[in-house]
Amino acid sequence: MNHAFYLQWHLTTACQNHCKHCYVYDPATYEHECTHPLSLEKKLEIMDKFDAFGEEWGFTFPTVCLIGGDPLLAPDWFEFATALRKRGKKLTIAGNPETLTDDNLKRLKDLEVGTCQLSLDGMEENHDRQRSKGSFRRTVEGLGRLKHAGISPVVMTTLTPIGVEDFFKLCAFIADETAADVLGFDFVCKVGNARGMHVAFTPEEVFDLSVRYLEMKETYEMRRPAFTFAEKPGFFRILHMARGEIAPYDDGACYPVEGCLIGTSCIPILSDGTLLSCRRLPEFLGRLPEDDIANIFLKNETLKRYRRPQFWKDCGSCIGWNWCRGCPSESYGECGDPFKKPSICYAHLLGMDTRCAHEAIPMETTMEEEADLIKRNLKQTYISLFLEKKVPKDIPSECLRLLCDDGEAKRFRQNPGQWFSLRHPEWSAQERRLFATRYNESIIGSF
Repeated sequence: MNHAFYLQWHLTTACQNHCKHCYVYDPATYEHECTHPLSLEKKLEIMDKFDAFGEEWGFTFPTVCLIGGDPLLAPDWFEFATALRKRGKKLTIAGNPETLTDDNLKRLKDLEVGTCQLSLDGMEENHDRQRSKGSFRRTVEGLGRLKHAGISPVVMTTLTPIGVEDFFKLCAFIADETAADVLGFDFVCKVGNARGMHVAFTPEEVFDLSVRYLEMKETYEMRRPAFTFAEKPGFFRILHMARGEIAPYDDGACYPVEGCLIGTSCIPILSDGTLLSCRRLPEFLGRLPEDDIANIFLKNETLKRYRRPQFWKDCGSCIGWNWCRGCPSESYGECGDPFKKPSICYAHLLGMDTRCAHEAIPMETTMEEEADLIKRNLKQTYISLFLEKKVPKDIPSECLRLLCDDGEAKRFRQNPGQWFSLRHPEWSAQERRLFATRYNESIIGSF
């Protein structure tokens, strides 16, 4: 089985806006990106190197998200996207409504682009203040144009403290009055243009916001069942645990399931070939095509620390490490230390003991051992098995049974280990982990 990674490819810094919270303008990366854009030939060389790396080490890169700036402002975006499709890659887009012309929409449709993400950061006045005059209405119109073209529209919101009440008005507006299929949000990080921004959520505010968001999600599951309220921040997983809605099955092994993607499932590539640990975290890992991908991913000390709980300070001793791991970019923006627990974490407010003694993982590993460690990510393992049609057939069917049987689901959540022993003693340890992942992610809505 090949472990699936998601490539986030920033094709250009060019953009119609200069948003007040945008990470693109961080001084650590912006100037070099602007002056050293990759040629089409270099981009294709990098993609070929990723595929060669994957073939050698057991990884695959089936999906590429083209992003920017506005990726459709890159002069060779269509040629590059066409070449990716010929290599069998699935494409998603994240950009701006201004470039969603009839010609570009036809091109996106012909490329079989699955989703296109646009941003709404508040109701009209608040959104336009952060982006540009008229941006709100152009974005709402763009969502409709995408839907009409047969491309699934997704909305992403960057949340600041001053926009909390505006945020819930926005959620209702997006669900009720736009063509969007999905809404997701995340908290602003103090990098790029937001470096001097006064942002100060408290844990209590974030907890209340999370509860209200889930209540709204539950309401709309009845009113508009095809619409998805995505739960992007990892804190949601801890909240579901406290409410007894998911079963954090732990057999003593240190296996990431969800949460922060650094080092295990997502790779950001900048328009000059720079690799970062996260696009909102200006930690330089290397530059392509010059540097060796295997050395970056299997030897780089920074990435190796992200895969080991002992370096995550408070998060590394929390039951949620496998599911959440906070947000290193939030912590970096606050204090310069990405491994520190974000100040907005509300785990201590949930009335449960979150302490957990995760096993320390040695730093001294061979490249083969490090590749195996990356492949421990259980959600990505399930996705990889699904793509290769190798999921054990009784796992999805048994998961569906639990989703339809509240009594059986409750017994599983109360004691997963005992449930496995009684119901499926024949399952291996890995099959049990995969089942727990599939069930829990179904509850959250990630599958």
